Amino acid sequence: MKNHFTLKDNLQFKVKTNDNNEIHYNHKFTRDLMVKNPIVHGCNLTLYTILNYYKFNSRKTIDSIEINFKNYLNLNEKFKVKKKGNNFKIISNNNLILDLFIKTKKNNNKFKLNQKKYLKNLLYKISEYVGSKNPGNGSLILKIYIKSGNFKIRNITKRILTRNSRMLVVSNEFFTSSILATKLKRFEKNINYRKISFFKKKFVKQLKDKKIIIFGSSGNLGSVLKKILDKFRIKTYLINRKQKLNVFKNSKNQINIDLNDNSLKKKISEISPDLIFFFMSPKITKSNLNRVDHKKLKNYRLVYYTLLKKIIDFSKVLKKKVKIFNPSTIALKEIKKYKHKYSREYIIAKKESEKIKSSKNVTLCSYRLPQFKGTNNYNIAGFYEGENLENLIFYIDDFIFI
Repeated sequence: MKNHFTLKDNLQFKVKTNDNNEIHYNHKFTRDLMVKNPIVHGCNLTLYTILNYYKFNSRKTIDSIEINFKNYLNLNEKFKVKKKGNNFKIISNNNLILDLFIKTKKNNNKFKLNQKKYLKNLLYKISEYVGSKNPGNGSLILKIYIKSGNFKIRNITKRILTRNSRMLVVSNEFFTSSILATKLKRFEKNINYRKISFFKKKFVKQLKDKKIIIFGSSGNLGSVLKKILDKFRIKTYLINRKQKLNVFKNSKNQINIDLNDNSLKKKISEISPDLIFFFMSPKITKSNLNRVDHKKLKNYRLVYYTLLKKIIDFSKVLKKKVKIFNPSTIALKEIKKYKHKYSREYIIAKKESEKIKSSKNVTLCSYRLPQFKGTNNYNIAGFYEGENLENLIFYIDDFIFI
């Protein structure tokens, strides 16, 4: 049984359906969306589940299908199907992706012979219209309700709910469907430089001749700080994972360095930083279950605890005072309120990192930041939740001048 979809699968489905939605195959397009990487077609996932149903119920006739997409499934992300009666759930990394319920009716032999064919035809039609026409490129299906019957009218109708959401009706000879779809809004890391211009003289004076390292400058907050310091023409060393080195073009004030654990000590020794900003982060995933995934927890600990501890230990041998900015989230204070946004593994690893102690010449400053606008904080209504990115400068100001 299939347990993941590849780029090849998506491209084959694209050819069959004429669905030209780049959210399914273009990495550059998805980078600034909430999905971050290409995702599996919702209709392909639905078709896979329905065909799975037919394996066990080939003699039954489908009356209706209710499909709810609870989350998205990235390419090459492993999943499993859980079946209970006529209810199918697709789960990946403890997250519910799709919830599908099938209602059957008395057999109609003539209809039953063609049912699978017409269902497939309908899902292809839905995928093409939603992905290529309305809402179009960057769209995401949230719900589908399919009802069987003999329909003479086989046109497509639409109703605009909001600027980003559409209610569509797509039909063929034997099925009609109601679809709720939305168009994702791209996240733009725009900074209001007028708002931060007040800090320029202050920063330039204080940071003159200081050596600064940003770990994770390709992430949301790291890239904001990078842009601010570049605007102020302050020299900065950027340390990222090798595969992320070419995500952003850097100016003459910034020096890119590949992160390699074996040479980390040497790099810190050579640069001899005064200030370190630690924005490194693995992929933060949401969790629907209460149990801890120990494999995921290990990955979080490797970044938030082990890597940070190494940076502190390597900085101790420098004959100078070093300050390290370690951001976490205000959600750690109100876990019950924010538990739907952060996994238990993330919370455990972040709390452990905050317990790391400073030394004589290395000061670790942990800041619990508010929610900032970013791809992790997208509201399906069509906007990004949180504070404006330039507000980060108030915490940086506090860190530099304490």
